[in-house]
Amino acid sequence: MELSPFSFSKKTLSGIHFWRSILLATAATLGFGYLALSGIDTTAILQSISRISAWTITSAVSLFLVAVTLRITRWWLLMRHFQKELRFSICAKPFLLSIAANDFMPVRIGDLVKVFANQEAISVPPSTRLGTVIVERLFDVISILLFFFLGALQLDVPAFEKFMPAAYGALVLAVSALLLILLCSKVAERWIRTLLNLRLLRKRKLLQNAKEWNSQFFQTFSSLRGKTLTNLFLLSCVIWGIEGTMALTLAWAIDPTIGGLGPYLSLACGALSNFLPSAPGMLGTLDYFLTLGVIGYGMPK
Repeated sequence: MELSPFSFSKKTLSGIHFWRSILLATAATLGFGYLALSGIDTTAILQSISRISAWTITSAVSLFLVAVTLRITRWWLLMRHFQKELRFSICAKPFLLSIAANDFMPVRIGDLVKVFANQEAISVPPSTRLGTVIVERLFDVISILLFFFLGALQLDVPAFEKFMPAAYGALVLAVSALLLILLCSKVAERWIRTLLNLRLLRKRKLLQNAKEWNSQFFQTFSSLRGKTLTNLFLLSCVIWGIEGTMALTLAWAIDPTIGGLGPYLSLACGALSNFLPSAPGMLGTLDYFLTLGVIGYGMPK
């Protein structure tokens, strides 16, 4: 069957967008990889690694596992608002799969695993699950930025000063987005439902299904209360604090003289680099931004 010009054009544009994303991610990976690896002394790296004891590695791995467990707990607590009998173990599998997918695939596509995986045991609709993922991400961004400010404001380094306006803007944007979806979710749902009820759109089957998706999505935010949100935010801060302590444990094993806030700042910079285009696993990009905090606090590159 011959494709219409419209179909050909749509597929062509999709292909162009795909290859443009690949090229942009490759360029970012190569550029930041060069910045991260240039001027590094391989011998010094091997000597630094040799100073890390088995106890240090065990402590770091233990802290990482605690942080992952708390992340699963946070999502489980969110999901239990919509499926009371949901067990922790059922949430663990899609969450761990999403972590693996985010490590090996670009643009945080692993979050979609949490949205669609294990629908036999998890009766929460995908639209509602998407809402829980958005809440998680907003809490993560706010927590990360707080750790970034905690570390960056203690430094007098020009390299960080140019990032401060963007960081303040991101914090305001994240807090505003969280407040907007929590306080205005019912209004937004009504507006979208009114739009879908217009005569021009009423008879389209896909858009009729969208009414249900719209209701399920905004139900996520309207059902959350202040006490629950406060506890989830505090849990998010604890999670990032534990991961920062993991980074501190490894950093002090390599260089005991480094400032205590450096690893927390490095972790925040590395986490914020997730918003940049990069290859799967954040190769190069993550490496560069993870080094910024500890270098700012005195650790040799």
